[in-house]
Amino acid sequence: EEAERLPDEPAEQAHELASTVDATNRLQDKLNRDKEAAQRGGETTRTDPAQQHIPRLEELEREELERRERDRDDRDR
Repeated sequence: EEAERLPDEPAEQAHELASTVDATNRLQDKLNRDKEAAQRGGETTRTDPAQQHIPRLEELEREELERRERDRDDRDR
């Protein structure tokens, strides 16, 4: 059985190495795209996950203030 396996071993190793290189290249490409997006600005999700929530929280706060003002105006009438 060992003799039968030997001829395939280099091919299997080459295939495994090629798969590893391909996966590494894909990850490196994704990392490069993420870095480029972060450098362009506006990309806070990947660079600082906590920062991604701030604009949404500010928007919700503004909406709440506007709603309160409308409600107060309605009561004043």
